[in-house]
Amino acid sequence: MGGQIGRVPLFVILSNECMLTQQDFDRFQAKIAFSDECWLWTASKTHAGYGRFRLPMRTISAHRVSYEWFKGPIPIDKQIDHLCRVRLCVNPEHLELVTNQVNVLRGLGPTAQFARRAHCDWGHPFDDTNTLWRVDEGRRCKECLLQKGKRQWAKHKERRSAKK
Repeated sequence: MGGQIGRVPLFVILSNECMLTQQDFDRFQAKIAFSDECWLWTASKTHAGYGRFRLPMRTISAHRVSYEWFKGPIPIDKQIDHLCRVRLCVNPEHLELVTNQVNVLRGLGPTAQFARRAHCDWGHPFDDTNTLWRVDEGRRCKECLLQKGKRQWAKHKERRSAKK
């Protein structure tokens, strides 16, 4: 953390080795629209919709500044997940340290959507008996693979008989 007087930090050393002073934090707070739920960042944001805060030597994600000021350092192998799903939220109660895998699977991207699917494209269940896990391809439907193999074998036999 940083130097403290009582419970108010004088400064915080951020994980990316920047020092955030009380003056910086006051400037940070002025850019937040506080409410009972999300604290919305009102200043600059990235193309992906996350808030960003400019310090003298670098720009930092606003939610990371908030997390580190109120909760402490962010380990190098962790990320911040917005529990409220609002990218501009900097409320530390809505921010949680998670691994990259957890963050991706909680998201809305294609990887997360595929992981939440209970059935393959043809309606076969992804369960213990019908799911094949491959390191390079992930989860596969055994029934679909079996049917594909049968179709390929039938085509192969058809081509062989046509050559005779």
